[in-house]
Parts: sequence; structure tokens; C-alpha cells
Amino acid sequence: MTEAALKRKGVADLSPTLYAVVALAALIIVTAFFSHSFANKLLATSTFLYILAMLTKHSLFWLGVMHPQDLIASELYRPAESELPCYSIIVALYNEAAIVPHLIAALSAIDYPRHKLQILLVLEADDISTKTALQDIDHSKFHILTAPKRIPQTKAGACNYALSHATGELIAVYDAEDKPHPQQLQQIAHLYQNQNAECIQCRLGFYNAQENLLTKMFAIEYAALFDYTLPNLARLRTPMLLGGSSNHFSKATLMYVGGWDNYNVTEDADLGLYLYNQSYAVRVTNSTTLEEAPLSLYSWMKQRARWLKGHMLTYLVYLQQPQERLAMPILQRCRDKIVIHLWLGCSTIATLASPIILLLWLVTAYKTGSISSVGMRAYSILIASHFLLSWAQGLCICRKKALGASWIGYPFYFIAHLLAACIALKQLFFAPYKWDKTPHGQSYTTLCGK
Repeated sequence: MTEAALKRKGVADLSPTLYAVVALAALIIVTAFFSHSFANKLLATSTFLYILAMLTKHSLFWLGVMHPQDLIASELYRPAESELPCYSIIVALYNEAAIVPHLIAALSAIDYPRHKLQILLVLEADDISTKTALQDIDHSKFHILTAPKRIPQTKAGACNYALSHATGELIAVYDAEDKPHPQQLQQIAHLYQNQNAECIQCRLGFYNAQENLLTKMFAIEYAALFDYTLPNLARLRTPMLLGGSSNHFSKATLMYVGGWDNYNVTEDADLGLYLYNQSYAVRVTNSTTLEEAPLSLYSWMKQRARWLKGHMLTYLVYLQQPQERLAMPILQRCRDKIVIHLWLGCSTIATLASPIILLLWLVTAYKTGSISSVGMRAYSILIASHFLLSWAQGLCICRKKALGASWIGYPFYFIAHLLAACIALKQLFFAPYKWDKTPHGQSYTTLCGK
């Protein structure tokens, strides 16, 4: 293993830190419920941090609106076949029998020389249904791997197993429901040859965005992140969390940093921060991959709970990770640390704590009979600010994405985060490595092959 891989911290190293955080949080919460003055101070402090995180997110979004995309992938570019590097695609599958026809069609549509393209479909040993669904595919184009049984059984572990079998100079990671642009690999190969980057994140969107109100809300959120916020972070060369799909890497880079953290359920976010820590450039391109948005609130909440849990673990890993970018100017290091602590740390902690803060707000209001205290007024200002900023963001995106008047309900969409946060808190304490997989192949758009 390389020095960077050996020095890398992971979720498996977190147990003492996690227990300390849990104990401290429990002590603070218990004290708040028995002390009115402490409860007011906690409300004011937590609300202040939440507002800082909210302003950071919205500032990054509006800066992204005002500035162009980080990297432009030209659809007119057609490189000579001899110029193209060998490419390996990794797709980790588990209980994906329903989506197999869509997956095979999407990957078959990719325009790349077959003798330079390796497609690795990674199955789990107990996934009989997906293995059966893949029996009749063209095995000269698609290579099926079965990952060994392991604990925990995560996507990261499957990707690491596939990485050891990958022969390409460049690696692409897709999800089972993905529909990448047919020219995407050629576009990314060209960008790698002409840009200083070791990882390129493609834009993500939904092909079933119009299916119901929930998918429209999710489409607004995805557009804010992948169309504006992440390109702006890449342009500023600040740390960023990768999306879980359409990540393109140099294989040498992945091998050097040790691949993905087997214990992290948001292995993409963790890898993005570690690449930054090792001074690797992460860029964002406008080449788009379309995904399937969850149709039901239940599926959405399980997915969001996993993201919240994983982001909290990623933040704790970051706090104990040795910092390597010491050659960077001190002001830039300070700026980047502020972005991480506000965008990832405060935002995730505030979301996870939001059910407790709301309960504390209600208890304090009941005990005092008013909302005149500093903490209560601060929380009321937070709610009002959230609605105004969310409406402005939602309106901006809906006008660009033809999502109608769905922006009106966008602030209420985040109320569902309260329920997801409750699930994430429970799993963070009792099942930190549990992978709650999102079901695919349920959308009408997917079933109709659109």
C-alpha cells in the first residue's frame, strides 16, 4: 500500500470519537431540558450555526448562478480512436433485477471503442435475482464479478473489489439506474488530456423529475447542487463532496489513496475530501448523467437518512485526518476549512439536530408561554429566512428546468428532512455501517424505457 493509503483514516477508526460525541450530545440535551436558561442559550447558539450554514449554502449557490460551469464538455469533439485511453466502468449492483434491462441499454449506448472499454458489473454473493437477470447479456461486453462476503456489505467494498480487476487507465463509477450521455467517456477522456484534474464529477439529474411532487422537489435540490454549487466550489478550488455516481478517476490516483472507505455509507463524499487533502484537483463538467429519483417518501427518507449519517461520519473522519496541504497559503487554508466546517459540519449537525432543536423550541414555548426569549426569536428568524431563501432558489431553478410552480412547496420539502434526521440519528448510534439501499426500477419513465 502507498503512504497516503496507510495514513488515511476511515470510519472504522472512529469508535472512540463517535462515543465521545454521543456522550457530549446526550449531556447537552439533558441539561437543556432541565435548565430554562441553558435551553435558551443552546437554542440561540444552534440557530446561529444553522443560519451560518444556510447562508453558506445559498451563497455558494448564487455565486454558481453568476459564474459559468467549471469545465465544458464539447459534444462536437470526436477524438481519434488512437488518442483515447483504456476505460473501465464500475457498476455495483444489489437486488437490481428490475433495472437490469435499463442498465444494459444505457451502457450499450455509450460511444467508446469496445476494445478500449471494460464494463465491470459487481454483484453480491447472496444476490441471486440480479445474477439470474444478467444470464442472457453479452458477456463479451460485460464482465460480471461477484464480490466476496464481507462485513460491512457496502457499495464501497464492491467498488474496491472491482478496482482490483480494472484494467483501464481511467475509471468511471455509475449506479444501476444511471443513463450517462453517450459521448460522456470521450468527453471526459479529452478533458483529462487537456485539464489539470485527477477526478472529474459529471452533472447529475433525473429522467423522472416530472413524475410527482417529490421528484420535482428532489430535482430542484439536485440542480442547486450539481448545476451551480459544486461547479462553483470546483472553480474556487475549495474542498467538495463528490456525488455518488458519474465520478471519473485516474486509476493511478485511486490506487494511491487506497480507493474507497469500506465502512463509509457515503464513500463518495469521504473520497472527495481525501483527494482534496492529498492536493488532487477535483473538477466538475456539464456532461450529464440522468438518474431515477425516489418516487415514495419512504424510499426518499431511507436514502436521505443514509446520506446524513454518512456525511456526519465523513465529517468526524475529516476532523481526525492528518492535514497534508501545508504548502497552501494560510489564508486559502483558512477559507477552505471554513467552507468544510460550515458546508459539511454545521449543516449536517444542524440537520441531524433539527428534530431535537424543534422539540426544545416547543418545550421552551410551552414552559414560558411566549417566544420572547433570545433563543426563541432567533429560531423564528431562522424559519422565516429558510422560507425566503428556499423560495428564491426554487423559483430560479424552476424557471430554468420547466418545473412549473413546484418552487412554492420547496421550503416545506425540507420538513421531510426532520423525519430523515430521526432515522439517521438512530442509525448513527446503533447501525453506523448499515447500508439502506435505494430501490430502483419503480419509475414509469424507467419501466417504459425512456
